[in-house]
Amino acid sequence: MGNAGQVTGRKWSSTAPAVGECLIAVGGRNDTGALSSVEVYCPAEDSWSYVAGLPRFTYGHAGTVHRGVVYISGGHDYQIGPYRRDVLSYNLSQDSDVWVECQAMSVARGWHCMASLNHLIYAIGGSDDHEDTTERFDILQVESYDPRSGQWTRMAGLLLPNSEAGIAVWTGKIYVLGGYSWESMAFSRATQVYDPEIGSWSRGPDLPKRIAGASACVCTVKPSPSSLSPEKRKMGQRAKGRSHPT
Repeated sequence: MGNAGQVTGRKWSSTAPAVGECLIAVGGRNDTGALSSVEVYCPAEDSWSYVAGLPRFTYGHAGTVHRGVVYISGGHDYQIGPYRRDVLSYNLSQDSDVWVECQAMSVARGWHCMASLNHLIYAIGGSDDHEDTTERFDILQVESYDPRSGQWTRMAGLLLPNSEAGIAVWTGKIYVLGGYSWESMAFSRATQVYDPEIGSWSRGPDLPKRIAGASACVCTVKPSPSSLSPEKRKMGQRAKGRSHPT
């Protein structure tokens, strides 16, 4: 069992999706190198604990949760050299002691994004290194995985490079936020939106500034009183007054 509130092995370049009431930190690297360890955080107990480790050192990968099962893809265990096509899954609810190998992606990639939407899992963009020169190049290709058939299908490609971008799913669409282009060596402030109904990407509102290495999530935020119109503030005050009769 790890120290309360602190991940047992300090790590970065990992993925940490939510599974039910827990968070799971998968692989990554620290000062000593790449990691294969996997830890679960339970907010109710404010503690970390180890679960089944990865079959190999992995960082620069992406991850998502689909119907209670954790999926990770890509990444590698070396500082330079081509990335991997590997896909692994782990069912935390079954207290499994192994990660399961799934059908590999059609393209090797790292620093990409993954998302679960409807019955599919998406692997989006990222980058890879040329085998002969180890020069990094951007990947715009997007593919989807159907766990029911175990098959990958190529989808519409990104409009812009997105290594280390943030990603979130909202109202049935995938949002890719910011990122980095290795070919132009530039950060991005673009928002790219994928609509599965029409099978294409479009540009959303730009971020306030260029950013990469960020994460994104969707949550409900109640408006502050100062953001409400004067009319709505008065309505709220009248309702509050009626709830406390004299």
